[in-house]
Amino acid sequence: MALDWSNLTSLTGNRPFTVSRVTLTDNHVAIEGEFELPPMARLSYDDQVFVAEFIRSHIIRVTETAFDDFAAAVLDSAPPRISEQDTLGNMRLLDEIRRQIGVSF
Repeated sequence: MALDWSNLTSLTGNRPFTVSRVTLTDNHVAIEGEFELPPMARLSYDDQVFVAEFIRSHIIRVTETAFDDFAAAVLDSAPPRISEQDTLGNMRLLDEIRRQIGVSF
C-alpha cells in the first residue's frame, strides 16, 4: 500500500534526498536510478499544499479579471486594466511555478 506524500516529507524534513526507485502503479513496472526532486518538492507538505492552493486561487482571480476586462473592452470600448506584457509575464510565471511543482492542467 502506498504511503501519503506527507509521510515522506515529514521523514526527510529539510534534508536533501534523492529518490532511487519509482514504481508505476498501473502495471507495477519499477524504474531504478537516482532522481533529484524539483525544488518545490523539497518544501514541507503543508507548504506544498499552500503553494498549490495559492496558484489555483491566483489563476482564478487573474482569469476573472481578464474576462471582466475583455467584456468591458468589447461591450464598452474600455481600455484593458492589465497590459498585454503583464498578462504574458503572469502566464509565464504561473506556468513555471506549475512546472516546478508538477501541477498540470
